Amino acid sequence: MAIEFDFDGPPVPDDVVRSVAAEMSGGGLKPLTAQEVLERQEWLAEHRARIELERLNAQRREREAEAVAQHERAVAAAKEREALQRQRAIETDRLTRQRQMANLQLSAAKQEAWRTNVQQQMMQERRQQYTNSLMSKLEGAINEPKPPPDDFATLYRQNQRSGLYYDDDLDE
Repeated sequence: MAIEFDFDGPPVPDDVVRSVAAEMSGGGLKPLTAQEVLERQEWLAEHRARIELERLNAQRREREAEAVAQHERAVAAAKEREALQRQRAIETDRLTRQRQMANLQLSAAKQEAWRTNVQQQMMQERRQQYTNSLMSKLEGAINEPKPPPDDFATLYRQNQRSGLYYDDDLDE
């Protein structure tokens, strides 16, 4: 069985303390003088004041520690927010650049397709013009009017000069 003391409890009257001590020691204690009673009351008041001061100091230190911890948490949270904002800004910039590059690539592809289409149309137009010019020359050569046949006398004279006596064209 353990004995526990309650120092913060109400004070026990001195005569009770003396009677308990007398029973325990087998003899009585001498009664306290007024000076000793005042000293004991003064010491008890100082003791309680020290305990109260220590309690207040402990509460103050606890509040200060809590304030420091709260400040540190606030600083850490601010740093984390700044880091997240920087990271979001970097990600936004990266996505923006990626979108711009995709738009530029799309524009370049469209422009290349348009240029290729224009070149193909020009080549087709040139081929068509060349084909048309060949066709017109061919048509002109095919439909070229034949010179009227010379009269018999002119052909006879030409044959006599050349040593030919007849012309195959006239047999037709």
